[in-house]
Amino acid sequence: MTCEAVKSLLRWVPIIALALAINSAATAFGATADGGDFEELRVLYEWSKLDYEWPDDSTKARALSMGQFIPENNALAGIKVWGERVFLSVPRWREGVPATLATVPAFPQGGYASPKLRPFPSWEMQGVGNCSALQNIRSMEVDTMGRLWALDAGRVNTASLRSDDRCPPKLVIFDLVSGYKMIHKYIFPPNVASSESSFLSDIVLDGSASGGAQPDNWYAYISDSGDASIIVYSMKEDRSWRVQDVGSMRADPSARDLYVAGERVNLMDGSSGGGIDGLALAPVRHGSRYLYYSPLASYHVYALPTDLLRDSNSDSRGVSGAVIDLGRRRSQGRGMVMDERGILYFGLLAQNAIARWNSTNSTSNNFSPGGYNQYGVGAGFGNFGGPGYSTEDPRRPYDPSIRGRNLGGAFDGVLRRGSLEGSQVIISADDKLLQWPDTLAFDSTGNLWLTSNRLQNFLNGRVNLDEPNYRVIRGFTGTKSYLYGDGSDARWSSGLGRGMNNSPGGRDDRRWGGSDNDDTRGTWNGRDDPDDRNRPYFGSSTANPHYSSTYRPINGISESSRSCATILSVIITSITAFYLC
Repeated sequence: MTCEAVKSLLRWVPIIALALAINSAATAFGATADGGDFEELRVLYEWSKLDYEWPDDSTKARALSMGQFIPENNALAGIKVWGERVFLSVPRWREGVPATLATVPAFPQGGYASPKLRPFPSWEMQGVGNCSALQNIRSMEVDTMGRLWALDAGRVNTASLRSDDRCPPKLVIFDLVSGYKMIHKYIFPPNVASSESSFLSDIVLDGSASGGAQPDNWYAYISDSGDASIIVYSMKEDRSWRVQDVGSMRADPSARDLYVAGERVNLMDGSSGGGIDGLALAPVRHGSRYLYYSPLASYHVYALPTDLLRDSNSDSRGVSGAVIDLGRRRSQGRGMVMDERGILYFGLLAQNAIARWNSTNSTSNNFSPGGYNQYGVGAGFGNFGGPGYSTEDPRRPYDPSIRGRNLGGAFDGVLRRGSLEGSQVIISADDKLLQWPDTLAFDSTGNLWLTSNRLQNFLNGRVNLDEPNYRVIRGFTGTKSYLYGDGSDARWSSGLGRGMNNSPGGRDDRRWGGSDNDDTRGTWNGRDDPDDRNRPYFGSSTANPHYSSTYRPINGISESSRSCATILSVIITSITAFYLC
């Protein structure tokens, strides 16, 4: 090829580079619009079968011989993180679960990736049939004051032919700051949570009533999948009540069947009946707050204003009229969690995936002429927390008596029906490592945690103890949980919260204990964590168009940064060739 021919071809290089730059910029903008950078998920712990820190070998041997410990009946479920400990629940769905609430270190010790579970708060608090002890923990939450709220269903062996209903459902609160001491216990009355039919599944906490200034002015919102209702507990009043809506809290028969890794699961079987399960609480915006929820056997996500939930006199008509159907997920799901910016993270069971939805980003919301907000029907677009047009003012306190009235135009704070559809983004999918993503949680350093437990095998009695079944997974988001977006913790101010270094591919070194101006590793939670860079990981693939454009390889360089480097390399090479020729 002659020099003139080379120069002729090189004239097209600036145009090609410009096109690549535009595509790279669009990718970066899409990442930011959807909620910021997301570091790929990585497996922190992995078990073929769960084991515990027994007092001695003879105690374990005795438990095995007497059927008090049946390894295949121990399935990992809930997760919460506080300080240097990860709290895990092992529900007593079947016999042979010696401890239903336990802890492991928040960082691997000695590189051991399958630690034994330490019963929390002690072995003495794990006795089956002792109603003063913990019976069946599915979920728990840790508030900003360092108190762990453990939700005890009371009933055990709920996935067996006959459950044990001796103990009533209760809420147990432990102080994690001063020695794991139990500081409060509340037993739900039978008319609120029945020991025969209720199954308490998930819990979120609301300290926004007093901005966290009053330690007892907290509310707990609890899903009762057995009786398809939301239970509200007021710590200040030390009482509870039930909120129910048949249309949104019961299982949907059309979503009964679920297929995971070739295993069919009937989600309406068992004690839960596929009713309301996962909960997520949005940050406070314009004086309003919403509780998000979904039945296990359902494709839809719904929302209710917390003002209504905290009103113990709300009737069923008022509740049903206030329910907002946000639209369909891509599959059924169990766990969900909201961060302090209003980003909803949730599992997709049929797709072995984790997705997210930015509830505050109006650009990702579909136009919905029949959409409605917390007061009634109104045309427009936009969604909760984002700029949107409405015929009603969302900043007013919830009042069912003014439902549907025109209160004047407003540009923000409107939660719209159907806004979930078309705007949910899969951030990670893996057919091996993410089978049945169960529970999601945030720590205080910007990490998203979750459990995957291959529960389809457990429910069908096909657990293979010779292969990995249970995993604890972590990924960095740069944000905290919803609890830090409600004013309940003055130590944290909500905001973008990215905390990324200015250098390309930089990390948020604050989680490692280093400064935010360099790229050094430092320490994590005050301890060296040298194995983190070599820890097993997985993430979304840029080869799949359904995956998030915010995929970041293990070395911390984003795809947009990599594209920019490629463009620069092409330009430099072309200019060099042009002049050499």
